[in-house]
Amino acid sequence: LAPPTGWPATAMPGATKTVTGTIKVKNLGAQQVVRLVGMQASALNNAAGMGFSALLLTQNAGHVHVRDSVFTGGRGAYGEQSGSPGGHGIWAIQSDRVVIVECTLVGGRGGWGGGMFVGTGGPGGNGLQTNDSRASIHASDLTGGVGGDGHAYGGRGGHGYGAYGPGPFASGSTFQGGQGGEADPS
Repeated sequence: LAPPTGWPATAMPGATKTVTGTIKVKNLGAQQVVRLVGMQASALNNAAGMGFSALLLTQNAGHVHVRDSVFTGGRGAYGEQSGSPGGHGIWAIQSDRVVIVECTLVGGRGGWGGGMFVGTGGPGGNGLQTNDSRASIHASDLTGGVGGDGHAYGGRGGHGYGAYGPGPFASGSTFQGGQGGEADPS
């Protein structure tokens, strides 16, 4: 798997490669390896649903190594009844060889819930979300996104780490939930 032309997967030593949007790594074979080093990625906000994730890993049998990087999920969309969830810093789906070292992962903010008397803010995204994946996390900080504000109720803060399936191996890392959103009952 080669990165697109002009887009190095590794920043020069001491430099940071900034990306606005979602970085996607998909369908790596068992013998393939992708290394993302020195990245700073901020996902876009979504006007029509869940916020986007900054790094999306899907169906990877090969190794994904992420080091010395920052990934921040995008904001969820406005909702008449309830806001949409914020995006995840990293979302790994069916990817069994994920290694995260010296990174900061932050979930996106939940969307505003603005319906009259019933609007509920969306939940914040997770710093790292794994679905049927295995992750090894070292010397990293994972923080859930702030819950969205709502007319009646604020959304809950996101989790530093969320999983469907096996949990991670973690060493020397911090996991912190995000702050809940605020209500505006006026």
